[in-house]
Amino acid sequence: MTRSSSDASASDRRTPAARVIRARDALVSGPPYRGRVFRPMLRAQVITDLVIAVLLGGLVLIASGRGIDGPLSVITVVGMTAALALRRSSPGLALAVAWVFAVFEMVTLQVPDVSNAFIAGVMYTTSAYGSRRVRLAGLVSAIVGSVTAAAYLGFDDYQNRLTYETASTPLQESLQVTFSFFAVVLLLLLLPWLAGLVV
Repeated sequence: MTRSSSDASASDRRTPAARVIRARDALVSGPPYRGRVFRPMLRAQVITDLVIAVLLGGLVLIASGRGIDGPLSVITVVGMTAALALRRSSPGLALAVAWVFAVFEMVTLQVPDVSNAFIAGVMYTTSAYGSRRVRLAGLVSAIVGSVTAAAYLGFDDYQNRLTYETASTPLQESLQVTFSFFAVVLLLLLLPWLAGLVV
C-alpha cells in the first residue's frame, strides 16, 4: 500500500460519518440535532416555512382588518406568525415566541383572534422535531396554556355577565363556559403534540 492511499484511509477514518436528522431535512456532518437552537434544514424548507407563515399571517390581518383591536393586535398576529415560521427550524424558540406573544395578548386585554391557532403548528413540531426538553416543554405548555387561556376567557365572560340578568348566578354560568374553553383549547394544543409523537 502506498503512502498516499494509507493517508487517504486514515483521513476517511477521522472524518465523521454524515448523518441525516429526523425527517431527513438536511444532510449534516457531526452529532445530530440535540440541544442546538436551530435544526439543520434545507434552504428550500426554510423558505417554504417562511412563505406559508407570512401568507397565513397576512390572511389573518386581512380577514380581521375591520375588527382588529388596533396596533396591539397587529403585533400579536406578527408574533404568532414569527412563531409559526420558526416551528421546524427551532421548535424551542418558536414555543418561547408563542408564549411571549400569548402573554402580551392577555396583558393588553386583547380578544383572541385566529392567529392563536398557529400555536397548534408549534405544538406539533415540539414533539416531532424537538429535543427531550423541548418535547416536555411542549406538553407542559399544552396543559398550562389551556388553563391560562380558559381562566382569561372565563374571567372576561364573568365580567360581562355581571352587567345583565342571568338564569342562574353569573359565577355558575361563567364556570361552565370556562370548562368549555379549557376543553377546546386543550384539544387544540394537545392533539397536535400527540400527533408529533407518532410521526
